[in-house]
Amino acid sequence: MRGYSKRLRFISVLLVTVTLLSLAGPFSFAFDSYDISLGASENALKMDAKMKSALTSSHVISVSRGAPADWAIKELSMADELGLVPSSVSDYFHEATTRLQFAELVINTISVCSGYSSSSLRALASGGKRFNDTSDSNVRACSYLGIIDGYPDGSFKPYASITRQEAAKMLNQMGSVLGFYTNNTPFSFNDIYGLWGEFYIEMISASENPYNDKAVMNGVGGRKFDPNGTYDRQQAVITMYRLAGAVAGFYSGEGASVKVQPGKYVCNLEPNYANPYIEIYSDFTFKFTVNLYEGMGIATGTYRYGGDYLDFRVTSRNFEGFLGDDVDYFSFMPKNTTLIYIGDYIGVTEDGDVFRLNK
Repeated sequence: MRGYSKRLRFISVLLVTVTLLSLAGPFSFAFDSYDISLGASENALKMDAKMKSALTSSHVISVSRGAPADWAIKELSMADELGLVPSSVSDYFHEATTRLQFAELVINTISVCSGYSSSSLRALASGGKRFNDTSDSNVRACSYLGIIDGYPDGSFKPYASITRQEAAKMLNQMGSVLGFYTNNTPFSFNDIYGLWGEFYIEMISASENPYNDKAVMNGVGGRKFDPNGTYDRQQAVITMYRLAGAVAGFYSGEGASVKVQPGKYVCNLEPNYANPYIEIYSDFTFKFTVNLYEGMGIATGTYRYGGDYLDFRVTSRNFEGFLGDDVDYFSFMPKNTTLIYIGDYIGVTEDGDVFRLNK
């Protein structure tokens, strides 16, 4: 009997989902953070095309008051073209961003990345934490999604300037909700050791937008992050653009360390089993022919990159009675011209089986 094993993916998202269930209480919603990450995955090819188009676009953001710095204009213009600049932060770009404005930026960016409307995301507010100084729907939706906590006294301080450390946490939590993670080596700052936000700062500074190779959030120079410093509007919008690019690249494969080669990948099993194989197509669809002894079945669907992995979603199947005939999601790890299966049994295919490109 071939062994059984299971690999948990997107641990941070699963933890957020568990948190949401505990926060939601009696409320019931049509979607949660898992659906949002799935939406980001399915929307990735559109976002990939938009990111690439924005890079070569001649669009320049229109600003009536408080023009941005010269260095910020290009990325702000790309963010504007992608719909990432709400009116509350569309001028006076040198002013500090408030916590309320940053919450609006968060919900707006999640909407653009996932394909869910901002209004549907704000509807999650009824399941979020009740703060004693604001009932803003963006803030409470962020709370529901596990992106913000507020302060011990029950306040949110909506009109206070957000600190760089607070922004780093919210950006990191946004990435988790969208299913994004990075394996890049964190940058070492010499002024964050022991801070509550140390982990978030390291992770978000290690995350990159592959479309312009820039970190989602940088330090201020001299290996310093300035965790308690303010974050102006142009910086806030630009980090949203970069995180949106990081998420799109994560799922579309832009910047992936290993790109999968379309073709037929075969797993050679013991003689008493027929060999399963998966056909990978360049349009991000697949056909997986699975087996149990001499019986064969087919699962088809779509796949996306997930960092260093390929994540597959089954949309149709024509077999019954197999182990795993109800599996909707599984993963492969690409290694040159091989794919290593990551997941539960599907037929006699198990975790760790190697599929090789049939040349």
